Amino acid sequence: MQRNGQLVRIVTFLTEALTTLRAGVPPQAVVGILGPDDSLQVNPLFREFLHETIARHAPLEKDMQQTAAAHRDGRLVRQGRIIAGSYLPNPDRRIPAALVYSLFARQSP
Repeated sequence: MQRNGQLVRIVTFLTEALTTLRAGVPPQAVVGILGPDDSLQVNPLFREFLHETIARHAPLEKDMQQTAAAHRDGRLVRQGRIIAGSYLPNPDRRIPAALVYSLFARQSP
C-alpha cells in the first residue's frame, strides 16, 4: 500500500479478493502498519471498530453465552446472562502482535 508516496506494509483481515472487489482497503479494516522491524503500529480506527464489533456481537455468540451461564454473576454478567451494553474497552489492555498475526491474514503490497 502507498502512503504519502511511500510503500508501507499493512496488516488487514481482508483477503486480497475482497480488497479487489472493494477497490481497496477501508481504513477501519487496516489493523495496523508494520515497521521495518515487523513491529505493529495499531490503527486507532481499527481498534475502535474492533471494540464496537465485540460489544455488538460477542453477547450473541453461543460460546460467550455458555461462559456467562457458567460464570453466573460479575461486572458483565448477571444471573448467567450477559448484561446488554456492559462491555467497555480497556485502554490499558494490550493485544500482543503475535495474536493479531494469528487472527488475521497478513497482506503485503
